[in-house]
Amino acid sequence: MLILDRLTSSTSAAQNPSVPRSPYIYSKTEELVWKWEQLKLCGQSINSMLQCATLPSHTVVNKPDKNGVFISVEFGVTTVLPLAKVTSLQSSDYHLGISCVPNEKDRKLIILGAAGAKNISSIRKLVLRLWNPVATAPPPPLYSWSTEYWVSDSVVVDARSIEGTELMREAAQAGRSAAKAYVCVGLPAITFGPLFNTLASACNVNAACFNLAIGYIWMAAAVDPTRLEVEGEDGSGLFGNLFLSMINDETQGSWLVEAKLRFWLESSSRMKAGVLAELLEMRDIRITSTHRPIARS
Repeated sequence: MLILDRLTSSTSAAQNPSVPRSPYIYSKTEELVWKWEQLKLCGQSINSMLQCATLPSHTVVNKPDKNGVFISVEFGVTTVLPLAKVTSLQSSDYHLGISCVPNEKDRKLIILGAAGAKNISSIRKLVLRLWNPVATAPPPPLYSWSTEYWVSDSVVVDARSIEGTELMREAAQAGRSAAKAYVCVGLPAITFGPLFNTLASACNVNAACFNLAIGYIWMAAAVDPTRLEVEGEDGSGLFGNLFLSMINDETQGSWLVEAKLRFWLESSSRMKAGVLAELLEMRDIRITSTHRPIARS
């Protein structure tokens, strides 16, 4: 296991639990509004770093915790439990992963926030000293659970087309997905700031793949409407037709949702790595007038 020893910023979410992590909707315009304390927390999050641990390709990607607090895996189905949602996690609790695919046969997962991160160096020394290199069993992992799925509320799904935008070009270069559509998603900086700062600072990711505005980190997300799970207010499952109608009608407002996403990291020997998001599930859908800001020429 390759460990990248990096100190987490002291401002990292020593995130004040008394400060709400979700914006409120201004009722007259349906616009998402951040309070001043939240904006300060956004800034702190964006300047925070997460520990990284690169797992070998043979490692189980979605590893349930024994107490069933964070994720469960049954019959091949991974369920992210409430405490493992990004909104609930502190930076020190992250065991979420970014899939790293240098080639088709060597898929790895970069785990963020590996357990015992503050003492990783001493733990590694102890493990290497005690572990017999000729043994067939690998050394014990430095994390207790892991998942490649990211679940967060207050995610904006922008209904307007992003064809021809810089985000779209970067996503297309990084994209390996056979998805049939791309949308722009806004990820709340108050919770996703440490992820994108770590990607840009530690993983050599091209910052042109995303941008920051109005308290959100905006990026292109691939969607396969035939596999996207959409849940209505009554808890009933809806088909991707609802999603297709949304992206075909650019006059609609954006959607504020709880989203389940997966991130892919595409590395290149000549260029900086690209990052691609894939939107897998949406629930608790609300309409908002907040859109991805359009750059003026």
